[in-house]
Amino acid sequence: MKSSVMNKMRDWGFPVIVIAAWFLGFAYTLLRLGEAHRTHSAAAVTAQASTRPVPLPPFVASAE
Repeated sequence: MKSSVMNKMRDWGFPVIVIAAWFLGFAYTLLRLGEAHRTHSAAAVTAQASTRPVPLPPFVASAE
């Protein structure tokens, strides 16, 4: 009885651990990408709000 349970654990343990680790890594990556996106968006809004538009140079028509 114990040997069949141990064999099942040996057969299924590694694939389950690999899939679980892959899932956790993928979730962590998505979490960090979402955080980076929010940080970048906030910085872009701040940078865009703090820049003043450069006035155009005055247009001078010449008769030449």
